Amino acid sequence: MLRAEQEGITSEALIERVSNDHQTDFARFGVGFDNYHSTHSTENRHFSEMIYKRLRDKGHIATRDIEQMFDPQKGLFLADRFIKGTCPKCGAEDQYGDNCEKCGATYTPADLINPVSAISGATPEVRTSTHYFKLPDFADFLQGWIDDGHVQPQIRNKLMEWFESGFNEWDISRDAPYFGFEIPDAPGKYFYVWLDAPSATWPALRTCVTAKASTSIASGTKAPTPRCITLSARISSISMRCSGPPCYMALTCAPPQRSTATAS
Repeated sequence: MLRAEQEGITSEALIERVSNDHQTDFARFGVGFDNYHSTHSTENRHFSEMIYKRLRDKGHIATRDIEQMFDPQKGLFLADRFIKGTCPKCGAEDQYGDNCEKCGATYTPADLINPVSAISGATPEVRTSTHYFKLPDFADFLQGWIDDGHVQPQIRNKLMEWFESGFNEWDISRDAPYFGFEIPDAPGKYFYVWLDAPSATWPALRTCVTAKASTSIASGTKAPTPRCITLSARISSISMRCSGPPCYMALTCAPPQRSTATAS
């Protein structure tokens, strides 16, 4: 949103341009994709809403009024990444409102020292707004899954830092105007990245599987068995990598003799 505003274009136009640039770069390195998808898609809207509704219906979503930074010049509430200031933990300057890229600390925008709006440079005001939170109800399940040998020891050690400090409630909503998907039962509230970005791996795989299965049916051939899929996701693009021959379940496939890469 910040970059699009700086260039005087819409967020959708910026996403399309960046996606095309990425795919052009990959093509120059001989990397091909069966499906190059985006988090900002109708398929991902479906899955984001589905995940939210199931959590909500089972009591895993809470709402409450919170104090939030407001840009008086732009007339909007500021998302975490729209605020910059000095890290309250290590004192590093020019850090975002949700975490410090120097020491790795996480915090709220209210904790920042000398915060400023990354959009206008104005000093934010503190105002109250109602927001939606995903409750930390699955901490025990996640720890059990991690301890069951599903991740490498080094990764487990890093994840355990979060468990030791205690899980916090995550704010999954942002006030309009905001880029993304509006929350179904909350007019003027939009999903924050913590919800709609991780869910985008599913629709990306779904569109690839549907397309490959349709092609196999039309040609009368049997769809090959998927092998060794690696998943990589970012806001602007999603891809998969396969170590074997092209397979219909993988979003990114390459023959064994060629180098493979995931989108980032």
